[in-house]
Formats: sequence, structure tokens, C-alpha cells
Amino acid sequence: MVHKLLKLENDRRRVLQDIADLRALFQRHPSLDWPYIQRRVAPASLPLLRAIREASDEELLERLKD
Repeated sequence: MVHKLLKLENDRRRVLQDIADLRALFQRHPSLDWPYIQRRVAPASLPLLRAIREASDEELLERLKD
């Protein structure tokens, strides 16, 4: 998950696929160790990761357009 987020931030060519992959991980594994993930991800990346985990498709799309 951490590597997928880094790729998403650095390579926007497959942004929709990367987001879909991350959302699928959150859905399949709802008990992921969120504190561990927070320690491994840059603080600036946490809002995006939270949005991918919690936002509706429409909310996420609006966030990505900005």
C-alpha cells in the first residue's frame, strides 16, 4: 500500500488504476494496521490516503480535479 501511494504521487499516468487498487485493498482488508501505515507515509500524503479510504467516488473525483 505504501509503495502504491508513492507511485500514485510520483507517476500520474495510471492514477485511476492506482486509486482503484488502493480502494480495493482498504475494502478487502478493513483491519489494516492504520497506525503503521501512518508512520510509513509522509504526513503530507495522509489526507489523500484518508480520502481514498473514506470518500465517496464523487468526493474523491472532486479532490483529484483540484
